[in-house]
Amino acid sequence: MLKQLPILESERFLMRARRTSDLQAAWEMADDITTHTFMGDGRRRQNFQEYRDWFLKGMEHDGWPEVGGFWMIEDKATAAVVGWCGVFPMPVATPDRSSIEIGYCLHPAVRGRGVAREAAARVLRHGFEDLGFDPICGVTDPANWRSQRVLQAIGLRREGQTLYEGYWVPFFQLSKADFEATRG
Repeated sequence: MLKQLPILESERFLMRARRTSDLQAAWEMADDITTHTFMGDGRRRQNFQEYRDWFLKGMEHDGWPEVGGFWMIEDKATAAVVGWCGVFPMPVATPDRSSIEIGYCLHPAVRGRGVAREAAARVLRHGFEDLGFDPICGVTDPANWRSQRVLQAIGLRREGQTLYEGYWVPFFQLSKADFEATRG
């Protein structure tokens, strides 16, 4: 059973728990060449059957993420799933850096329309205000300037690089105090 996640709302989107009906849209995001380019080493990870098994296993168990949440982004106007966004444990953390990461992935049809910024801003607020995380970080592929702009637009600041899943990547971070100061 999937843990109970609150529904988060922004101007144009609902962020909600995964459903089995989200499988096709989630696969379209996972199988997109741009997703492969900027997530991991650029290689296609799975075929549809393997992805389906992974997706459904995540639906059945109160597993990942144990801390934080993973929300599907649903367009309020069309009810279409247009991406996912979450706050979750970072695979590798150091004492001076956050262990909670914000991440997102969008359906190819909606990239460049402010979806990631709007959803990530809402999930970031939930992470600080409701889940009590402090700080929250983000990492991107070095060439993914769009994702870096999203992180900066929601307030994270670049603080050098970090080793992430075997690659050196830009590291961004925001403290709760700095988050609250920008909202004042």
